[in-house]
Amino acid sequence: MKIIPKKCANLFFPAVVSFLISIIMSGYITFINLGYSTTYFNSWFQSWYSAFPVVLVISYMVIPVVRKAIDKVSYE
Repeated sequence: MKIIPKKCANLFFPAVVSFLISIIMSGYITFINLGYSTTYFNSWFQSWYSAFPVVLVISYMVIPVVRKAIDKVSYE
């Protein structure tokens, strides 16, 4: 089932990647730093809430550069 037009894919890809990377990494780092405690999920959310905008902006800047670099060194 396709729900996103192709012309919007370049906007959604960095957003989805940013969401997944930031939520996984903030959860992992929070667990490493605090372990599992009663405040884990609150700390994880606060960590993710501050990390997501940063990762989103960086993704929008870096993904096009990486795609171009990969296009230059790849072949069919």
